[in-house]
Parts: sequence; C-alpha cells; structure tokens
Amino acid sequence: MTQYPLISVVVPVYNAAKTIEKCVLSIKKQTYPNFEVILVDDGSRDQSLDICQKLVLPDKRIKVFHQENSGVSAARNHGIQEAKGDYICFIDSDDWVDKDYLEILFTHMSPKALSVCQISINDQRIDDDFLVKLSPAQAQISVLDCNGMQGFPFAKLFDLHLMQKNHLKFNEKITICEDVLFCIQYLSLGVSDITYVGKKPYHYIKTSQGATNSRFIFHNKLDSRSLSEIEAIRECYKYLLPNSDVHEACICRYTKAAVNTLRTLEANRLQSDDLYKALLCDVRKHYFEYVKSPYGVRSSKVSVVLSAISPKIELEVWRMLN
Repeated sequence: MTQYPLISVVVPVYNAAKTIEKCVLSIKKQTYPNFEVILVDDGSRDQSLDICQKLVLPDKRIKVFHQENSGVSAARNHGIQEAKGDYICFIDSDDWVDKDYLEILFTHMSPKALSVCQISINDQRIDDDFLVKLSPAQAQISVLDCNGMQGFPFAKLFDLHLMQKNHLKFNEKITICEDVLFCIQYLSLGVSDITYVGKKPYHYIKTSQGATNSRFIFHNKLDSRSLSEIEAIRECYKYLLPNSDVHEACICRYTKAAVNTLRTLEANRLQSDDLYKALLCDVRKHYFEYVKSPYGVRSSKVSVVLSAISPKIELEVWRMLN
C-alpha cells in the first residue's frame, strides 16, 4: 500500500445530463492525489452517456461503464465490481463535492475502518466543529438515527477489501433505505475504527419533490418497490450488534418506516391489504416508545401518533403540510 492508497469514486448516472459534468469536474479538482472515477450509466434516456464518454478523453482516471436500466443499487454494485481501489466512496450524479472531500475522508481512514463527514444541503457549506470516534454499536445507532450520520452511501469512505472479502453489495431488490441496510451490514463486518467529522465538503442537492415522495400519491398500480422501506429495516435486524441501544434505535427506525408504508398504502387505497393491518398493529404497539426515545425524529413524532390513531388522518395532515 502506497502513502496515498487508491480511492475508487463510484458515480451512478441516470438521466443526469444537466448535472454530471459539474459533478465530475468537482471530483477532478480533489487535493487527494490518487483516485479513480467510475461512472456507471444506468440506461439513461438523455445525453448522460455521451457526456460521460467525452469527460473520459482528457483524463485516464475516469472510466465509463454502461448497463441496461436496473436501478441505482445495480449501478453502484457495477461500480464496486469494477473498482480497483483500496478504499471506495460514492457520489450521486446530481451532487458535487469540494476539493477537500477525499482528503477529509482519507485523513481519518485506515484498513477495516469507516470515515464519515457531514453534507451541505443546496450548496451552503458551514462546517461544524467536531470529530468523534464511535464504536461499531454507536455507529449503527448513528446510521439508524435521523439526527446522526444516517445511512447515506455518500459522505462515507469504506474499506473495499473488507467489502470484497465479505461479498457486501447493495440489495438490488430494495429501492428505499437500501443504503441504510448497506451501512448496517458494513458495520457488522468487524469494523475496528469509525470517525465522524463535522466538515461538510459534500454538496447534496435536495429537491422539493424527492423521488421517494411519489409513493404517497395515488397510482393505478402501485409498484411493490414503493413498499421496500419496511423490508429494508426488517432486514437490518439480522445485522444489528448485540446492544440494547442499537435495538431501540432500530425499533424507532422501523416505526417510522411503518408509518411511511402505511401512508403509501393509504394513499393507494389499500387499507384491506394484510401488510396494512400488520403495520398498523406495529405502530400502535411502538408509538409511545418512539415518542419518548431520543432516536425518534422530533418532527415525525406527531406523524407517528396520528398514524397510530388513523393512517387516513395522518395522510391528510401530511398532504396539507407538503
């Protein structure tokens, strides 16, 4: 391993013709000297692939791959398969990073570790002044807690060799919270050192209508993938470390996922669905625990209580506020 290990930067690309060039140019400006950029076009229907191929010409560090449209998890997995680095990180194609992004992550990285920074939302970077060392259990809590590092695949540097040894990839059958599951799985692999810093070199572009919010409107035929959030959190239970606080955090995250899934079913008039009945029972069982827990999202506590009373009322309030 050299003084500057190779970092693989994986960028899944889908219909990103308006943003991919800015994203890639920001990666090329990194102060960290040894990296490769892996662009995986996921069957884009715009000019994304053409733009990616043009970006390759002047820079051999950039590699472009194309696949039939299979989803962001499949694109990330394709990138993992092609990666040659010691470490790996992910950047979304509509986001961009400051020149110190890789340097910040690498400064606190070592084999079998996880290095995490914060994100800036919509271009505004105001760093927080903290650096904390976490145990694997504390890190799992932070991934599950919406006030912590959360499960974003970006703003994190992973040990690629550890992932390869354990055959860790993104679950392609899950389209909501698949990243949370991925991070929980990674932290169960014997990760020895986790560092979380307050610097915010990753610029996340947040739109008013996120893709996951489309599940809360009526569809003539609901895509089953719109219900996969609850499946993701249920799968997380298999990889939780033996710690009571970790399990409390997961119950809270499960309760929030149950509310989101109930809202989806309610919006699509599927109140008679067996899943609806089971989740309503779970929310009513855990809502008080969510309200009093430090891992419950403050802004969601009213939503959880309303859902326990009536998912229909919760949906109407959510629509009014959103």
